[in-house]
Amino acid sequence: MKGTINIRLSVGLMIALATLALLTIPLSAKGRWVSKDESLVPNQGQYRARGSERTIEFAGRQWSVKSGCGLGPGPNCWSDSEQSVWVDASGQLHLKIRNIGGTWHSAEVHTTTCTQYGMHRFFVTGPIDNLDKNVVAALFLYHDDQSEMDIEFSRWGQESPITNAQYVVQPWDTPGNREPFTMTLSGTATTHYINWSDSAVQFKSFHGHYDEPPDPAYLIHEWLYTGSDIPVQEECLKIHINLWLYQGTPPSDGQEVEMVVENAQLPEEYELRVYLPVALKSYAPPWITVTASGGQASGQVGPASFCNSNYKVALYAKTDIWYVQPVETEPGRNVEINADCTWRSSTHNWDQMAAHLVPASYVHPSRIYTGYCPPPPLNPATNPNVLAASCYPATYP
Repeated sequence: MKGTINIRLSVGLMIALATLALLTIPLSAKGRWVSKDESLVPNQGQYRARGSERTIEFAGRQWSVKSGCGLGPGPNCWSDSEQSVWVDASGQLHLKIRNIGGTWHSAEVHTTTCTQYGMHRFFVTGPIDNLDKNVVAALFLYHDDQSEMDIEFSRWGQESPITNAQYVVQPWDTPGNREPFTMTLSGTATTHYINWSDSAVQFKSFHGHYDEPPDPAYLIHEWLYTGSDIPVQEECLKIHINLWLYQGTPPSDGQEVEMVVENAQLPEEYELRVYLPVALKSYAPPWITVTASGGQASGQVGPASFCNSNYKVALYAKTDIWYVQPVETEPGRNVEINADCTWRSSTHNWDQMAAHLVPASYVHPSRIYTGYCPPPPLNPATNPNVLAASCYPATYP
């Protein structure tokens, strides 16, 4: 690393949710932006309460700080100490790659709430065209490895690569989803943006700090992506900033690396809701809640006309994918509804729980491979067998 990177982000976004019916069912009884104290998160091969996950306040918002070893990208060790990630007296965010007790640790933060369609503009100051060959600096929108949009600066371990930057819409190995390019800076100020809509993603990089290049000569590179892998805003993508080591390899010069984010302008938080199809609302519509702690999940359904043996709860726990609970085999995977409209089930390790009210005769899948909640095959807006759905916690990092 040949110096300190300073980055200022400006994000302008639209807020829009289409209503499919008059009634909405919240994804959890606590609302979308719930406390994560009772859920679990993997850390260094173990699970710990999310309440122990460090958060910081930056640019008027809460950000989670990544921690643990053997985690991607890299894989790397990630430090959430105040010497690795901190906000200074001027309100600037610092991320630092550090050698801690002989082990190199990278740094990452992400917003605890979701972003939406719109302009994501980053104002960068620093020698990002000349990072150490093993260092990656990235600004990106992320839900999971299949729903992600990246601006990345790196030499990817090479001494003299042809390119040192790229735009990516994941999955990166799909033909046409990656646009590598070369940056040779005449100064240290550059602007980079992702303008995201439901039909296209526009990437652009140029010299100086402007909303748009004041002259064509300022343009470094631009790319318009109109392929089939554009994420949808309902997937709850979050804004991430990270500084990490390619393949976990230490900096070739043995020096620690720091990145400074001057500011971030982000949209207001919003609550995503699941909308019931009008056809299901001939009378008092069904609903379901879910909460979980440790190895137990529970909730309620309603109204009382659904609290009988004609209906059941299809319960899923998410780790890498969604797994039906409490077991995959029939009839153990069917969670009964009690006469008092409550339900309860044991569960395996989980990062997020999803509960669905379905007819007792409905055969729900044992595994679901898409990440967001409710899982698309069991979304009440598109599957008439799913009468209601709820998620805990309502957001998932």
